[in-house]
Amino acid sequence: MNDKPSNNQPIVSHNQRILAEINALVALQKMRRGPQQSPAHQLMQAVEEAICDARQRCDEMAASGQAGSSEFQDLCGKIARWSEVRRLNR
Repeated sequence: MNDKPSNNQPIVSHNQRILAEINALVALQKMRRGPQQSPAHQLMQAVEEAICDARQRCDEMAASGQAGSSEFQDLCGKIARWSEVRRLNR
């Protein structure tokens, strides 16, 4: 067989071949990771989790009779601020 490319086949250099392999591997990695959420969406998800955790803590404090404590009031204030941030950024 002749190792020279025919007239209608493009000549691909060694570096071009390696670059194509790298690009293919990067594309596979991106595909395996699946869709990526935007940083803003990730932040809002974290705010939502913080609100849920704080509400659960408030419920626990209220059930244990700590509803009048300054810690309980501070936590309620945080929940209100975080809920406002979430509402404004939807």
